[in-house]
Amino acid sequence: MKRAIRNFIIELICYVVVLAILVVVVGLLLGWSLEMIITQVITFSFGWAVVKIIAILLEMRDRKEDKEKAKNKKRK
Repeated sequence: MKRAIRNFIIELICYVVVLAILVVVVGLLLGWSLEMIITQVITFSFGWAVVKIIAILLEMRDRKEDKEKAKNKKRK
């Protein structure tokens, strides 16, 4: 669990940095204001974080189900 959280935080930081660079470049090319660029970075980062948290929770649930199935097979 700690490993998943640590990996999530590292991945989030990397994602935010790359996304910020891309949004700044595109924003400057399109003439966006600084406020618009910051808003886009925050919005995309928050959306990605929510999706990633859901994915981690689903993975944990799947692991728990796999452990229960293995436990039931051993009993039989």
